Amino acid sequence: MSEAESVKRMNAIIRLLIEGTRGEELKRKDQFLILDSLGFSSGEIGDILGVPSKDVSSALKKLKKASKKHSH
Repeated sequence: MSEAESVKRMNAIIRLLIEGTRGEELKRKDQFLILDSLGFSSGEIGDILGVPSKDVSSALKKLKKASKKHSH
């Protein structure tokens, strides 16, 4: 992993933490999508958010499918 990728990942984690402490908690689906867009795997997202990776994978699949329906 390059230094730039590491920085992007750390920024995503920091953003999730800051928003949680300001009372502006992101919805779980938004957390999934942010971390997924930065290249985190389902397993990594699950570890970060304390969710089983199979649940993350399933949710992402549904979210992406719904997103494609709305974009057409």
